[in-house]
Amino acid sequence: MPIALWLEKNPTQQVFLRDCGPMNPWLELFSPETEIEFIPAGVMLQRVLTNRQENQIFWGWDNPTHFQKSTIVRLRKVIERRLDFNQQISDVLSTKVTILVRKTALEFFESRAEVQGSGAAARSIPNLHSVSNLLADDLDVTFLETADKTPREQIEILRNTKVLVAQHGAGLSNMIWMKPGTLVIEIQPPLPQTIDSIFSNLAAAAGLRHTLFRQEHEHAEIDLHGLAQTINSQSNRSQFKCDSHFTIPKMPGSLPFRLVRVLPRSW
Repeated sequence: MPIALWLEKNPTQQVFLRDCGPMNPWLELFSPETEIEFIPAGVMLQRVLTNRQENQIFWGWDNPTHFQKSTIVRLRKVIERRLDFNQQISDVLSTKVTILVRKTALEFFESRAEVQGSGAAARSIPNLHSVSNLLADDLDVTFLETADKTPREQIEILRNTKVLVAQHGAGLSNMIWMKPGTLVIEIQPPLPQTIDSIFSNLAAAAGLRHTLFRQEHEHAEIDLHGLAQTINSQSNRSQFKCDSHFTIPKMPGSLPFRLVRVLPRSW
């Protein structure tokens, strides 16, 4: 997200980027005039610390104070223009439910990533697929493994999703492609307070509704009847109520301090 927006304002012929493994296909959506060369994380760190070449550092989504509606809107426009998405999303969406599933960890996260482990090895919901047996017949339900889809395919599915269901994890970032006012259901195991509100804050910035569905631990089965009831109630939006209301948190500190923190790493 930050790289795509930065390149729109700062066209350049070549950039060096830390290897992002399975995320690399997303970089093909950037400006075609820019050549991207991937380098290992350790080499990247060395170049930054020794100032061997000009560099730019971006805020990541781990800091929820940088979830801004205007930034997300800009990103959608940039990427959808690259993909030639000219058609408008209908104001009346069919009740399409997309459920993100986690599969075997990719090799990149087992050997080359700084934080190793991903997929079902990191978190899982053993009985999640069985929820389809409890959902209303008129719901269009898709179980989606994002690693199996191209960026275009992922965006197309999420643009037409009315209810997104997913366990806490990076895949929930796909919510930014959803139409404002649609619903995100986050299945959340116990988490540190530093990260437990990342996706609720992102949903607030994207204009989405968000509700939490608790999980006892990272690999526990969940209450399928309760989850199905929550999803089914979406078919009549007037009857649906989120269990919490979230807002985008403000950056702490005085105004001069906030400006110093933001401007050097601005998107």
